[in-house]
Amino acid sequence: MGAMRRNALIASMSVGMVAIEPRLREGGTWHGAVQALRRRLCPVAVWDNGTPGARALAGLGATLVASPD
Repeated sequence: MGAMRRNALIASMSVGMVAIEPRLREGGTWHGAVQALRRRLCPVAVWDNGTPGARALAGLGATLVASPD
C-alpha cells in the first residue's frame, strides 16, 4: 500500500508519465498509469505499439506516441 501512495505522490509532482509496453490490467506500469489518468495526477503518454494495454490506456485518455524516444 505504501508503494502505491508513493507512486501517486511522484506522479502528482511530475510533468508527465510515459508508459512503455503496459500489460493490460497487470503490473505497476498499468496500475500507475490508470491511477494517474483517473485521478488526473499528470498527463500520460503511451507508446503506440498496438498492444491491448496501450490501446486501453489510450481509451482512458492517455496520448498515443509513435516512438518511446
